Amino acid sequence: MVTVATFNIQHARTEEGTVEPQLLGKACAELGASVIALQEVDRCTTRSGGTDLTALAAEQTGMQSCFGAAMEMEGGEYGNALLVDGDLGDREVVILPQTSRYEGAEQRVAVLAHVHTAGETLSVGVTHLDFRPALAEIQLAAVLDVLRRRPGPHLLMGDLNLPPSVVVPAVEDAGWSATAGLNTFPLRHPDRTIDYVITQGLTVESLRTRILPVGDHRALVATVTPSRTALE
Repeated sequence: MVTVATFNIQHARTEEGTVEPQLLGKACAELGASVIALQEVDRCTTRSGGTDLTALAAEQTGMQSCFGAAMEMEGGEYGNALLVDGDLGDREVVILPQTSRYEGAEQRVAVLAHVHTAGETLSVGVTHLDFRPALAEIQLAAVLDVLRRRPGPHLLMGDLNLPPSVVVPAVEDAGWSATAGLNTFPLRHPDRTIDYVITQGLTVESLRTRILPVGDHRALVATVTPSRTALE
């Protein structure tokens, strides 16, 4: 059994509006997860005080890490990150598609990696999709396609900016499963499900949300085990 989590950290911004990089490691440790997917992560930007948030969180938690830049920002970079309590290898940053209809839209990426943790070996992806549903749907299909080329079981986590009515059928049509039903945004009075744990060859045994000291989303925490079909 592996505990996993996905968490939009909003570059370590607190509810009071201050940016507190030192709270990020504390927040990640509170999750109690072996695999953590982070979105809206800054690396050495002015707004985050020149801090490499991924490296800081890895140092504070003792986990392995990788970062995938989506764009340059304020003298640094901005993107997604993956933290693993175990071995982290075969890393890849995938540029997700855009369309001419949304020319100039913020670039979105997925970070993929081969992970060994808690006695299990997984292919893991973390992503943050566009806020426009039509483009986010295209990007979701793209990241599922590239992740499935890696050895299973598969785990995709992130802020998809899409409701369950779109995500669940799209994922099931591709032969995957998606969590749904727990609202994660906004932080204090969540009324939207936009953060997901998506699996293939894994079964989600439990699911909960957590309010943490940084970020404007609730973290989504799940425990997963290899499914019966994956073991046969």
